[in-house]
Amino acid sequence: MTTTHYKINETSFITNLPDIKMQLLKTEVIDRLESIVDDLPKYNQAFQKLIVCFNIDSTACLIDRIYRDNDFKSSPYYKLYNQYLKEIIELTKSM
Repeated sequence: MTTTHYKINETSFITNLPDIKMQLLKTEVIDRLESIVDDLPKYNQAFQKLIVCFNIDSTACLIDRIYRDNDFKSSPYYKLYNQYLKEIIELTKSM
């Protein structure tokens, strides 16, 4: 029986399907949030913590903080960022 390995970095492999899904979710969430945090740097510290210790609860908490932020609501990219956050919420619901 062969095992399919999914390479994460030079020294580790993920072979467990739930871990693979979580890693893919993390990649998508970080990619979308990075654009928002670039425009709203006050969330950079929370974003960096999320990168190091990713979980759905922390993601939901950060999204909630961003949604309530007036700077977010007044951003010229609000519509795009709002769509990103909706996509993240949908992705996390599937987990």
